[in-house]
Amino acid sequence: MVYVQHVFRAHPEQVFLRYFWLFLWLHSGLEICKVIRLILPKTCKFNTHNQAIFPYKSMCYDLFRSDYLKTGEGWMYLAIVMDLYSRRIVGWSISKRMTTDLICKAMVMAYNIRQPPFGLVFHSDRGSQYTSKRYRKLLSHYGIRASMGDVGACWDNAVVERFFGSLKHDWIFKIAQPTREHMKKDVAVYMRYYNLERLHSANGDQSPINYENSLKKMSGWT
Repeated sequence: MVYVQHVFRAHPEQVFLRYFWLFLWLHSGLEICKVIRLILPKTCKFNTHNQAIFPYKSMCYDLFRSDYLKTGEGWMYLAIVMDLYSRRIVGWSISKRMTTDLICKAMVMAYNIRQPPFGLVFHSDRGSQYTSKRYRKLLSHYGIRASMGDVGACWDNAVVERFFGSLKHDWIFKIAQPTREHMKKDVAVYMRYYNLERLHSANGDQSPINYENSLKKMSGWT
């Protein structure tokens, strides 16, 4: 595994290496999050055009997850897209129905914010919305490669599960949620707080956006 890490960091310009981690994941028996953390350097110094870039621009691993939020008027469903590299929520959508349209809106928002190149890897669970023809067509249109966790495997989405735990216990459960509209506004406020202010040990005790900005300054990327 040390050799694999060395190869990725010594030869980032070789395009085929971007997909070698998929082979490693399939044949090593390791959880995907461990494989990605092992092989991705903290900063990718250059691409084939010798431009300073960040991992979410070259080999991004995103997590998609939806969850249930209870209000006095009934349930709300929240879908998010997280960039694993910085823990930033780059796309989200909330609705009173769990539909393919809900997750598509979150994906469109994430894509518009990040504008990733073809080949981005996107991980989700095996919900019917994520396997629908419409959603798969959207991913194909964006040049995104779909990835799904094994049945009964909770490790792949552990980071996103932690996000929903924080959203509920640190925010939503602390005040009454009488209406769906109130829930929408409260979730929007939390998203701003989470991305701009909430500190993460994985980011060196920085918020997701501050962490990304610090990397831009270090690499000279604008």
